[in-house]
Amino acid sequence: MIRISVSYEKGDCYTCDDVTKIVYTDVIGTEMTVEGEELLNHHFPIGRTLWVHSSNGTGSVSGSGIRAIDVYEA
Repeated sequence: MIRISVSYEKGDCYTCDDVTKIVYTDVIGTEMTVEGEELLNHHFPIGRTLWVHSSNGTGSVSGSGIRAIDVYEA
């Protein structure tokens, strides 16, 4: 199972389990989709909104104020 944990400058944290893919738009407007084992090695950009897909649905993670993004096997 892959988990994402996003920490914000104000101390808040967003965590999602069983992540299957993450979609975001890069700085030049290209939609990027990261899936499977690539999730564990990808360098996600700070400051971009992330659409996190999991077995429980899809959630958006605001890019504003992100301090760190950790993706790991749980």
